[in-house]
Amino acid sequence: MPLVAVAVLIIISFMIFPYVGSTIVGGSLHADATATAQAQSTATAKALSATPTPATSTSTLTRLCKIQQLPDLTFTMQQGDTDPASQSITLVNYCTITQTVTTSVSPSTMGWLNVTPATQSFAPNTQHTFLVLVSSKGLKPGTYNAQVIITDGSDSTPVNVTFTIKTPCTYTVSPSHLDFTVDSTKETNSTPPSGTVQSFTVTPNNCGVSDTAQITASSGQWFSVDTASVSLGGGAQVVNVTVSGNGLAAGTYTSSVKVGDQSVTVTLTVNAILTPSLPTPTP
Repeated sequence: MPLVAVAVLIIISFMIFPYVGSTIVGGSLHADATATAQAQSTATAKALSATPTPATSTSTLTRLCKIQQLPDLTFTMQQGDTDPASQSITLVNYCTITQTVTTSVSPSTMGWLNVTPATQSFAPNTQHTFLVLVSSKGLKPGTYNAQVIITDGSDSTPVNVTFTIKTPCTYTVSPSHLDFTVDSTKETNSTPPSGTVQSFTVTPNNCGVSDTAQITASSGQWFSVDTASVSLGGGAQVVNVTVSGNGLAAGTYTSSVKVGDQSVTVTLTVNAILTPSLPTPTP
């Protein structure tokens, strides 16, 4: 066979099998030392001036050993409530070597954000979970942003964290006092007389659809309310109070309706039964 043809055949063979005996370490291809020495010896013996460029590892292998883009974390609470539950970030080491992962907060001055543990060693094909926590202590209502940085020594990725503290839900109750007067001689069980039903209005501020206020009646069976709770996410709500002087002696009765942590005083005055005086008979 001509010398030129032999040289061409050897070059083609070397380019097809450049990594005989190579191993995958950490997602990269590292040629075995013996195979590399043999290839170099063959190239020198044939006086080949061109050396093939080693093939790069596939994108799949590269991704397995890199920290991928992680989803954002969002925390929301209402001022005065308990801090939100922690959220987790779980990482898996698909590399063939042990990886050491560290976590940090950026900017480091964001005292409301914490991640634990700060350092974790990952053996090949193992997974570990990091907990991300937020604290509302000392914070005013508003939106706060920071990042948790995940680093494995050669690569890092940020996790965006948003913490929103809402202005607390408040409401007003008006009026705060309801006064009733009934004439017991005119009242029956089936038809309450006019003037025995009055109402108060609950007006919310900065409340959501899940916010409610419980309504309870204090002692006294002589009045009732038409609802046990009001939704604070749908605007002002009207609550009706109905009183009954049936069976009550003449006098004034006082009780209250609790609306969450507020109250409405209810007063009922029952008029005495008036007996018309008879004229004194004349002799």
